[in-house]
Amino acid sequence: MKLRDAKSLAELTGGSLVVGTGQLIGPDVVIDSRLTTPGALFVALPGERVDGHDFVVAAARLGAGAALVERAVPVEISQIVVPDVLAALSAFATSEVAAAKARGLVTFALTGSSGKTTTKDLLADICASVAPSVSPVNSFNNQIGVPVTAALITEDTRYLVSELGASHVGEIARYAQIVQPHIAAVLNIGTAHLGEFGSRENIAAAKAEIVQELSATDWAIFNAADEYAEQMARSTTAQVGWFGGKHADAALAVRYRDLEFDAFERPKFTLYGWTPEAKFEVDVSMRLVGAHQVDNACAAAAMALAAGIEPEVIATSLSQSTPRSAHRMALHTLDSDITLIDDCYNANPGSVGVAINVLASIDMTRSDERAAGLGRTIAVLGDMLELGDESAALHHQAGVEAGEAGLDVLIAVGEFAPDIVAGFEEGFARSLRAARASVGESGGATNAVIDAKLARRRPGVLAKSKSEIQGLLELQPGDVVLLKASRGVGLETVVDALIEQFGRRGQSER
Repeated sequence: MKLRDAKSLAELTGGSLVVGTGQLIGPDVVIDSRLTTPGALFVALPGERVDGHDFVVAAARLGAGAALVERAVPVEISQIVVPDVLAALSAFATSEVAAAKARGLVTFALTGSSGKTTTKDLLADICASVAPSVSPVNSFNNQIGVPVTAALITEDTRYLVSELGASHVGEIARYAQIVQPHIAAVLNIGTAHLGEFGSRENIAAAKAEIVQELSATDWAIFNAADEYAEQMARSTTAQVGWFGGKHADAALAVRYRDLEFDAFERPKFTLYGWTPEAKFEVDVSMRLVGAHQVDNACAAAAMALAAGIEPEVIATSLSQSTPRSAHRMALHTLDSDITLIDDCYNANPGSVGVAINVLASIDMTRSDERAAGLGRTIAVLGDMLELGDESAALHHQAGVEAGEAGLDVLIAVGEFAPDIVAGFEEGFARSLRAARASVGESGGATNAVIDAKLARRRPGVLAKSKSEIQGLLELQPGDVVLLKASRGVGLETVVDALIEQFGRRGQSER
């Protein structure tokens, strides 16, 4: 945020200055006292388990310039007292964005059931390659993360990239009021938070809130492959752009062709389409893993094009981007020729299916190893949270997908682990029957490949806890391991333990 004194900050937040030291405040805004930097504004958020007011002293010791509080704390630091810290922070962020937009700030906002954080990171990389930009770290996309990120803009900031998440109707509308986007996108409508929303139709209605206050000169970007996209497009007065699919009459469109993958499923393709000004065609070679990254790249490109960023700049950035946010399809090559795919930050049925397909596709590139019975494909799957009454069925289906994909080993952990394992056995049996039936057909499996698969395959395994997983894996040279679960499961501790056990050779590069 812009450097300012405590008095002016109190006026902007509608608070009362009870202590003033004269120190200038900014540019950082923090909610974790451990992240305090000299001059930072510490926001003392009250909570059920942790009260930020208990950490004002710690923030002061680290050099905070001021604290935004609901009650004064006995410490020598500028303190601005407000009735509601979060409401005051949101109001301050809103005013900062409005003032910055008058100076030329371009604001982006995106939402969707999956792919939000990676698309946000790709777009943030594009913007940062052009001019000073602000974007959230990881999935900082809630009632706290959105205003904190927006409050970080300074007089030099040219682009603000915001990720908006929600578990209830009305949340995205409130967040959009803070970031006031010029360009907003809905990536897809899936089943994440289905337990809270009740139906995909309700999810679509909630996500569409991001485009409903856009002006006629703003841009709304949609996924042409999503069944709810046309409906959402009719709810906005903004100019409409599309990524993927066929929209010959679109004012802005982004598509791809000539898609190829390397041995670790990193995509290479030609990005093409048009803007109101011109057609374009550029080549992209991504460092991120998985076919789903192509849609993420197209979405980021469409948003950047709507802001007037050149296609060549976009292509260069997409080709150079590496994971900004931890535990999202991060590829780690360990000693002993073991590969980890760390995608354990979050999970929903759609993203689990995508991750399984990535693992299966990697397996298909290793035909010689497979025929020799080497290099197993292993999935460690944990619970997908917040799926409501459909939880058991959706976890069973995830297991079916893993079995049908022909994965060699599945280890499941969590409340719905038995459903995952049961589905895995069902899916594998189905895929085996299909493979046997295809022997001798053009493009069908051979008996040698099927026998090699059966030799290294084992029944699904239930882990009683995360601590058991490392021992159950029994990793061998050539193994590729996917770890995927919702954030609350905490599978990143298993990733860290495996890296410590085997030693990391480094992040794989193209």
